[in-house]
Amino acid sequence: NWEVYVKAATQNLDSIPTLTFFNAIEQVPTEYIQKNVGAFYDADAKTIFVNPFIYFSSGFDNRALINDLREEYIHAAQFFIRQSLKMPVASMQTSAARRMNIFIPQEKSGVSPESYKYLTSALEFHAKMLRVKYNLARQRPELFDDHGHITKDGILQLFRDPNSPEIFKVLDPTKSDDILNFFNSVSKAKPTKTTEIA
Repeated sequence: NWEVYVKAATQNLDSIPTLTFFNAIEQVPTEYIQKNVGAFYDADAKTIFVNPFIYFSSGFDNRALINDLREEYIHAAQFFIRQSLKMPVASMQTSAARRMNIFIPQEKSGVSPESYKYLTSALEFHAKMLRVKYNLARQRPELFDDHGHITKDGILQLFRDPNSPEIFKVLDPTKSDDILNFFNSVSKAKPTKTTEIA
């Protein structure tokens, strides 16, 4: 199904406009201005909006902007796959994660109930896992084998690393085998032998 999903998404993603707040503030939904988020995909407008001021808190944070844009393009892809193929891929994969029981209880996660609910919601969990896999394959290729699968040692390293992506806070480290299986099924990865700045 992966190739079918990719085709459905890529046929539409090139047409997605990306608008900054200061160029199109009149088009930005009020709720997002109040939320004060850096970037978001609006399914109604089929547009990614970017609040560039979020990334200038202490100099320009290029990496954060690129990461956020990647995630918003994933949200756009989720929308187009659901619309074109009638396949709610984010819900399907997050439901699979729940059946595998890989989420740690909120009270043990170290994140607030609101953050936990956000991180484990279907659209966000799926998008963040895709983004993490994409970034890791380019920034830490040593965690992957020759087939593009993250190794068990790679998963364990991520749990030990205090700077691991936030999504790992809602995963149960005692379920490393199940997390490994899920992580390797969420998307294809093509590790590179050189790291990227982005």
